[in-house]
Amino acid sequence: MNREAELETRSEVLVEAARQGDHAAFNELYRRYHRLVAKRVVVLLGPASCEDDLVQETFARAYQQLHHYRGDAPFSHWILRIATNLARSAHRHRRRWRFLSFSSADHGLGRDGLGREGVSARYPELDALHRALDVLSLPLREAVLLHEIEGLTLQEVASCQGVSLNTAASRVRRGRKQLRRELVALGFEERGKDRPTDSSPSLSINAPTEACKGEAPCA
Repeated sequence: MNREAELETRSEVLVEAARQGDHAAFNELYRRYHRLVAKRVVVLLGPASCEDDLVQETFARAYQQLHHYRGDAPFSHWILRIATNLARSAHRHRRRWRFLSFSSADHGLGRDGLGREGVSARYPELDALHRALDVLSLPLREAVLLHEIEGLTLQEVASCQGVSLNTAASRVRRGRKQLRRELVALGFEERGKDRPTDSSPSLSINAPTEACKGEAPCA
């Protein structure tokens, strides 16, 4: 039995103990999977996300729903599914908030007092990437982030999103194509393209590859 399989087997024992009201067992599950859950949240929402709040909410939901866990998939996959669903909801809420905030006459100030124009000026590449990602539909955005950033294989992306392998591959391809188009529209060009010396900065988007391997997919 490899190390990962052994860890999951031991986790099943902890899950059963936690179901019986053993708080120490659930605390151990939190210790084991906290970083994995935090990574998924940051990948889907970015480093500026309310990571700690969503991680805490993920484990709170997991504790409340332990009786629904059937054990037909590893516990890590099951809890990542909860984290992914919460991140989706948070992203939808954030997109609505951004639309209401930035479509008004008074754009307001960010936490650092810069406002949107100040953030764009100070962090042009980061701002452009997030603005381009927000144009993508949620399925395409998620597929690109899981494959390109978290490093899941296409099969793992398919499992995470509950779709076929062909659909996952199509989403990654379409998402990359649309993301590249949006970045060019924002004044960025792909690295490796011939361009004048005074041209716009560049951002690269890697081609999808099955060589990347994530720590764990969704169930």
